[in-house]
Amino acid sequence: MRSKIISGLLVLIMLLQPTTVAAGNDPTIKISIDGQIISLEEEVYTSNSRVLVPLRSVFEYMGILVDYNETTRQVIAKSDDIEVVMDIGEDLVLVNGQITRLDVGTLALSGRTYVPIKFIAEAFGNFVDWDAQTRTVIIKTNGGMPFANEKLPVVSSREALTSLLQYNEKLTNYIYGGLSNEPMLEMDVAPTSDSVAESPEAISSSDNGYSDTNNQVAGVQESDVIKTDGEYIYQVVDGKVNIYSAVPDQVSLINTISPSDFTVTEVFMVDHQLILYGQKFYGYLEPYLIDGVTIDSETTTVEPVTVDAPMVESMILPYYGEDEVFMSVYDVTSPSNPLLNQAYKFDGNYISGRVIGDYLYLATDKYFWPGPLYEAQSSSSYTDAELLPSYTNILTGETTTLDYSDIRYFPDNVSSNYFMTIGLSLKSGEIDVDAYLGYGGQVYVSETGFYTAVTHYEYNILESATELYRPAYDVNTAIYKFDIGEGKMSYDAKGMVNGTILNQFSMDEYDGNFRVATTKGNNWWWGTNNESTNNLYVLDGGLNQIGAIEGLAKGETIYSTRFVGDKIYMVTFRQVDPFFVIDASVPSNPVVQGYLKIPGFSSYMHPMDETHILGFGQETVEDASGRVTTAGFKISLFDVTDFENPIESDKLVIGLSGTNSELEYNHKALMYAIEKNLMAIPISVCETIKYNPDVFGAYVFNISTSDISIAGRVTHHEAGVTIEKDNYSDYVYFDWDYNISRTLYIGDYLYTFSNKLIVVYDLDSLDEASRLSIK
Repeated sequence: MRSKIISGLLVLIMLLQPTTVAAGNDPTIKISIDGQIISLEEEVYTSNSRVLVPLRSVFEYMGILVDYNETTRQVIAKSDDIEVVMDIGEDLVLVNGQITRLDVGTLALSGRTYVPIKFIAEAFGNFVDWDAQTRTVIIKTNGGMPFANEKLPVVSSREALTSLLQYNEKLTNYIYGGLSNEPMLEMDVAPTSDSVAESPEAISSSDNGYSDTNNQVAGVQESDVIKTDGEYIYQVVDGKVNIYSAVPDQVSLINTISPSDFTVTEVFMVDHQLILYGQKFYGYLEPYLIDGVTIDSETTTVEPVTVDAPMVESMILPYYGEDEVFMSVYDVTSPSNPLLNQAYKFDGNYISGRVIGDYLYLATDKYFWPGPLYEAQSSSSYTDAELLPSYTNILTGETTTLDYSDIRYFPDNVSSNYFMTIGLSLKSGEIDVDAYLGYGGQVYVSETGFYTAVTHYEYNILESATELYRPAYDVNTAIYKFDIGEGKMSYDAKGMVNGTILNQFSMDEYDGNFRVATTKGNNWWWGTNNESTNNLYVLDGGLNQIGAIEGLAKGETIYSTRFVGDKIYMVTFRQVDPFFVIDASVPSNPVVQGYLKIPGFSSYMHPMDETHILGFGQETVEDASGRVTTAGFKISLFDVTDFENPIESDKLVIGLSGTNSELEYNHKALMYAIEKNLMAIPISVCETIKYNPDVFGAYVFNISTSDISIAGRVTHHEAGVTIEKDNYSDYVYFDWDYNISRTLYIGDYLYTFSNKLIVVYDLDSLDEASRLSIK
């Protein structure tokens, strides 16, 4: 905790209208802080046997920073670890985001704000006692424990939900809206301060004769638009699932699953069970009450209305919507006759999901408009059933609505969202659903833990005091961990790290610890001290930081990260591609072991074994003016046998500027089989003119730990597929339905898929074996 406020800091002070209160001045009360009786210019009051003291003076003596938003009448007080937010005149206070009720609320008296000293001192981790004989409040700084909850607090009631949302809405608006333009009515100068990580076996494809989805973690299945069991293929096309016989010389359509209430997004596949998911959006207008008349129009514009009252202005009614996630489980033991065993719908948007063994784990995010909770102009107010999160068993028609007492909240991540976690047994159908007030972010899942990383904006009083037009804030990442097992998900821990993550590959669990790579700052962002740097943090099982590397590659940002056991590979980029090898074998002291700087960058990395890494991204070149541009799709083979001196042992550059692959942003696009020295990716290639693709298809590669070579390329675009040619340029438009999105192998054959065609090739010769048009 800071011992004093930094010299020269301007602290915004409240000048409020006096309020009539049942409180009295008591000049006999003294305040002792660490054995020193402090002198207060203002009076000390008592109310309901509580001692209330002037906010400014006490905070200054305890070394706590204060800011005040006159527009919202909200006080924000911060130490290094504690943040207290108070509304003047209210008895509900936020301490590190957790709502707490005061038995005596804050008071506005004689142009000063008074607070109960016991609560404030204890909130900042100080010990408080009362000496009745001398009538002295005794405070020992750092002598107690601040308000804390190992478990997340419970929302508990509709009133608490409303207060939480109102507090955080004000704070959020303050952070984003800037400092008040009102003049500062009083200013004082502060006193001076004397994974389970992937093994090579896990990374390669299935050893049972066919390829699998490119999953991040071994044993943790991710969904995709294509799945196979080696005998049948399941493809998502136009919101339905086609089931094909995989006989290579005669691929045929066996059946189609077309859900009536949702469109399928992706599927999972395990033990003859096919899991489909998708979602549906419902839009509606919220009725409003204007001068006593309910306005409920099917159009968004409402004309002026007169009802024995002055004409009201035209207004635009808000348009709202709700999303529902659908999940269906089919038994496809007989693919020609799929049997629906389980079907659910859940509130919200689908965030992410995994299948581990016979259990499905997923998360959704339900947004709700908070207006009807506390806006007087709304003619309708949510019923509890409308406001609370719910899910429905479609087969039985039973809807379960969670109660306020069932909902916990993330104190530093309160918003009008419910983050819902769902565990489902694929065999028994037993389901476990929990909800948290707050929103989810990027997801990483190990065999025992489900993690979500959320961008966290923390108000920075020190920097805000030096900013002329708006408050400053630190952008960090909050990580929430949920234990998973046997279809259950339960909150376990929360951690916080500096900076923000890129994607799921920025996170990893290994040997009981959690590692995360972040970028802090942005070179393009407004501000004087915001140059980007990159970091690696090691957290223990409770998400407490135990090791870190900070300040890597100043001025650059992370483009990809990959964790392989106790080695970590990181690519940053601004003009060249620094490839870092980080040794985390000592979790408390990770170190950069090796470093390589080459042109281009890798936006996805894939381990071949413990000492060879593939990088996929873009080649770059620098023109005469110093400007760096892309120059084709690049595959790099990094040899890290000598960890201190990594090398790019081989590389391929395909096409010109504008050549790209879905693999650059979706790892599921990679088909990789090291046991067959085989790899394939979908790609669009600009061969003759920059940024003008003339090949849409897939490239097939021969790979080994010593080199990469092109085995051939295939395409579904043939005569009659091209849509048109631009009359004013050389650009040719292709029918995207014939763009290859996925490839897989079964036995000695390569299968390629687009929305309109399946083509099978002999793996050795790449000669076509069969094809099937998809209607």
